Amino acid sequence: MSPFFTLVTFAVLLNLKHFICEYILQDEHLFHHKLRYGSINSLRHTLHQAFGTLVAGLIVDFDLILIVGLVLVEAIIHYHSEWAIARFGAKSYKDKKYWQWFGAQEFINHVTFILLIILARLYLTIND
Repeated sequence: MSPFFTLVTFAVLLNLKHFICEYILQDEHLFHHKLRYGSINSLRHTLHQAFGTLVAGLIVDFDLILIVGLVLVEAIIHYHSEWAIARFGAKSYKDKKYWQWFGAQEFINHVTFILLIILARLYLTIND
């Protein structure tokens, strides 16, 4: 698989796992426990995300060291951005600010995916 196709496939897989983890696996219980830093439910959500990134990296046949690095970067960013937005953002769907914070969270997620793709490209270039 060409490096370009590998990275595009990885990007699609990251977005697919994001959809699954955020909109299918996440329930109200997980959602409301993001307020407590270190709660098992917020960590479980991050583990879902990390596992999805692991699977995406395996599908595109990245080196294990690259996969581990990408998983760690995403998990740290994802956990802390979700906690901060849950902690400081609006709490009700009816509040207009809720949707602004929701949009900010999605923006952070997608910028994180871009960062992961850049890091993967750098790794692949250095180790080619």
